[in-house]
Amino acid sequence: MIHTRSLGSVPAVTALALGATIFLLLNVASLLAFAPSGHDPSWYLMAGERVLDGAQIYGPEVSDTNPPLAIWFSMLPVMLSRVVPISYTMSLRVISVLLLVGATGWCIRILGRTQGRIRSAALAVTTLVLLVAGTRLAPRDFGQREHLFVLLSLPCLFAAAAETRAVRADELPLLERCAIGVAAGIAICFKPQYALAFLAAELVMTFYHRSLREIVRAESLASIATCAVYFAAIRTLTPLYTHKMLPLLLDTYWAYGNLSVMRLLLTMKLWILAAVVLSGASFFLSRPFSRLVEVFAAGSIGAAVGCAVQRTDWPYHWFPAKAFVIVAAGLFGVGLVQGWDSLEETKVSKPMMVAGMIVAIAAATLLGVRRAMAPPPDRTQVYRFLKKQSDLRSAYIFTTALNTMSDVMDLKLRWGARSPCLWLIPAIVQNEQGSITDRPFKRLTEGRLLSLSEVQRNEVADDLDHFQPSLVLVEHCDDRHVCQAIEGKSFDAIPWFLEGERFRRAWSHYRRIASESGELAMFDVYERIT
Repeated sequence: MIHTRSLGSVPAVTALALGATIFLLLNVASLLAFAPSGHDPSWYLMAGERVLDGAQIYGPEVSDTNPPLAIWFSMLPVMLSRVVPISYTMSLRVISVLLLVGATGWCIRILGRTQGRIRSAALAVTTLVLLVAGTRLAPRDFGQREHLFVLLSLPCLFAAAAETRAVRADELPLLERCAIGVAAGIAICFKPQYALAFLAAELVMTFYHRSLREIVRAESLASIATCAVYFAAIRTLTPLYTHKMLPLLLDTYWAYGNLSVMRLLLTMKLWILAAVVLSGASFFLSRPFSRLVEVFAAGSIGAAVGCAVQRTDWPYHWFPAKAFVIVAAGLFGVGLVQGWDSLEETKVSKPMMVAGMIVAIAAATLLGVRRAMAPPPDRTQVYRFLKKQSDLRSAYIFTTALNTMSDVMDLKLRWGARSPCLWLIPAIVQNEQGSITDRPFKRLTEGRLLSLSEVQRNEVADDLDHFQPSLVLVEHCDDRHVCQAIEGKSFDAIPWFLEGERFRRAWSHYRRIASESGELAMFDVYERIT
């Protein structure tokens, strides 16, 4: 190794970690720049735009199955894109990356204030670990609520690990502790199921303190207060959610659950096993950073259970559990780095470090240029069909899934409905035709089934009259094409909807048109004629 005392030197591990960090961030930036939009974030950006333009949440222009925080948050990237000339999707990704960098820096600050003397190599590797964990999801899922949950919860879990070491109160100022708790409370409000991750971390703290009183601190009180304020805001600012949406959800949303809690946990068995092994190894080996490892391992198990109770196997739901395992594994390795004096003694000159940074920047830039010049990825049939339509301004798709929302967003079309999908239909169809084998099922009374059917027909009729989409695609649901949440069943949407008088009047303005053979095989196409 080269030692250049006159110009200064740094630990070799630090230089390597900084170079890898720069490469990672630039590589992520290029991925985000050229990746298609995600379906959930696209819908919330559309909803946020409508609310900023004066629409009422859960009213005739914007309706969603989730509490309003996702829409309120999505108003931020919409406002940013109105100031800076970038798309809504890119604005959301910029905010997500800023949150990632901010959360990482905050965790490093907490680490430095609470863990005593930390070697620079350990801090550098910890930074890299956090950035890797925060980016280990598909670029289109940046800004998903699960992603935001992880970013906002990281500082609180770091602070929780510090509490297990009986940190003095002055090492983390009271105001900072409250801010950490507020961030954690917002994270829980995004995805309340994942509060189990914090509960699991608190159990670890209880084990070390041997007392429940010791874990009542500023962070936990601030997070509870934040959740309470949010629930009060829901009742005050969006009363339609509790009065209108919750009863509908309780009777219908179960139909999207396709697996039992136990089967979902079994699909994550390797990740859960990794969390258990890391926690046990850290406890018995008593390495530096052991409490951090145990807190994040417990948080991963709690997040896995939180995902399983949703009974859906959507990949991004698993992101918190996987991210926390990655952090736990990385911190276990950082504990080794912290204990190896030789890594601090092995130096490289600062000019060599700068040269390494330049190489990292050049490599990431070349990857970005390659991605920019590459042909666009294959898109869905819907995307390719809609893109070919000349002068198309608005569209509506009769479907039980949300995956077409990204197509509508990327094509800059106006969505012709208040909701992103026909989410009442699965529960109605399963009650009309019989339950799906090995799936959750809720039997509805005949009166309630008729009431839900009327709500669905009338809302779609009102959407057609209000938004007047120029093109409507109707998804086939049969043996050849599986529709989400009604797998294995045949459902002909238009005859079913035509049983409603208001829908018949609204649908009289549309006629079916033929698409090219095989171009849009799983959809019927209708255009507005008057």
